[in-house]
Amino acid sequence: MNSDLFALKRRLEYAAFTGKSQEKRGIEAKVPVSFLLSQGFESAGEFTFFRRKVIEEHGFPQSEARLIPGTYTCRELIFFDLETTGLSGGAGNYFFLIGLGFLEGSLLIVEQVFLADYPGEAEYLDYIRERLKRGKVFVSYNGKSFDSHLLRMRFQMNGCEYELAEQIDLLYWARRLWKKTLPDCSLKSVEAGVLGINREDDVPGYEIPDIYFSYLRAGDTGPLRQVFEHNLQDILSLVRLYILVEDILSGHQFPTATDSRALGCWLLKEDDATGVSVLKRGFAGGDAGSGRELSLYYKKAGLWLLALPLWRELVENYRSISAAVELAKYYEHREKEPEKAHYWLDKVFAWDLPLSPLLRSELLKRRERLIRKLSS
Repeated sequence: MNSDLFALKRRLEYAAFTGKSQEKRGIEAKVPVSFLLSQGFESAGEFTFFRRKVIEEHGFPQSEARLIPGTYTCRELIFFDLETTGLSGGAGNYFFLIGLGFLEGSLLIVEQVFLADYPGEAEYLDYIRERLKRGKVFVSYNGKSFDSHLLRMRFQMNGCEYELAEQIDLLYWARRLWKKTLPDCSLKSVEAGVLGINREDDVPGYEIPDIYFSYLRAGDTGPLRQVFEHNLQDILSLVRLYILVEDILSGHQFPTATDSRALGCWLLKEDDATGVSVLKRGFAGGDAGSGRELSLYYKKAGLWLLALPLWRELVENYRSISAAVELAKYYEHREKEPEKAHYWLDKVFAWDLPLSPLLRSELLKRRERLIRKLSS
């Protein structure tokens, strides 16, 4: 598609967003240069402005990183977050502000790039593409499902193919570690419940598209200050969350809200024996799921003397049906003691818990088999 067709496409989209025809509004930009300069932005083009913040302390782990793929290091990370004109996908949605966080020497740098008006999107994307070249691994919160797709789509609609290479989406880790302990896994909930961050005077994300459109239509720049600060805090929270997850996976931290079962299982799946201590800690803290996973790990390893006391405790303290069945299977098949097997299985029926038809049928078959062995 040639440049004239691209320009026409952008004009049509722009008119659709503003709700005004091109004849009534045109695409003339009224860029609030003095306002942007007062907010610390500098000009990078006719419609593109950027500002740079230097954060002296960042706390990146010095040991080997667990999240970064391949041979990359934290020096090749870019933390990114977009502020968009809508909260869903689609060709009509675009982003007008991107925050980028990266290491430069011993400093954490946060750059924000702002699109002052829609006709400058091509120029804006050209500038961003150059800024993204410094990174190899891109860290986001829900970026794999939303931000990276929108980024790629806007580049495509401006005649350029661009794809983020390696990605780390911290939303996946938030769900793994805190899904069961937080009201939800929004970044705001993780900030409050895990990072100890309570934003003051913050603008809700769902209000940001209307703030940008109000600026475009009426020149209302005041609320944009909050949008810039919201985006900056998103990047700083991403950095803190990344560092915390690295510390958790390395065993240096264990916040009370952490789902020990999920973390322990992941560590064991990665052949990291510290998963055992994580599951032990969770079970000692009253998480039956951690105890169950630990017992199954011992069973798989053939460590029966370690698995048996866990199953007994799960039965006695948590009325665990799965643990009772494991004890019944152990005594029936390994010890050849059907009487003990029947004892543990009978506890399940004594509890009179609601059972699915399939589970009840399986338990009855097992009990009938044990009764036959006892009577033979």
